[in-house]
Amino acid sequence: MDGRISRLILPTSAWLMRIVCLQGYKDAEPQMERGADGKPSTTQKLVDGKPVYPLRGVVVQIQNDAGAWVVAEGISVKARVAKDWPQYIPLAPAGEKVIVTPYAAVSGKYASVRYSVIVDDLEPVQGK
Repeated sequence: MDGRISRLILPTSAWLMRIVCLQGYKDAEPQMERGADGKPSTTQKLVDGKPVYPLRGVVVQIQNDAGAWVVAEGISVKARVAKDWPQYIPLAPAGEKVIVTPYAAVSGKYASVRYSVIVDDLEPVQGK
């Protein structure tokens, strides 16, 4: 190990993130591995031995230092379950943990840091 962090595993209670679903995900297809050509293969992507389901069409909000909720860009969200969560209301990560993996996105001569977030499940935000 060279000292770099490849991913962070946080308890859901420590994560100040909200997700607003704009559609249903009950029929979502699991994430697939990518081949050498960059195209999806026929092999399911497994994280810690379990499939994950990409949640497209979500708004991610992060709580800033002042306590305000702001829309965060550059974050993709995946869940370990595929189901229809309530739409248009804030949802919080539920379950055991949240896995955050930073990665570099390169487009031509420009690069940016983006994040992949994997949640066990989501539940409506309580009392906030």
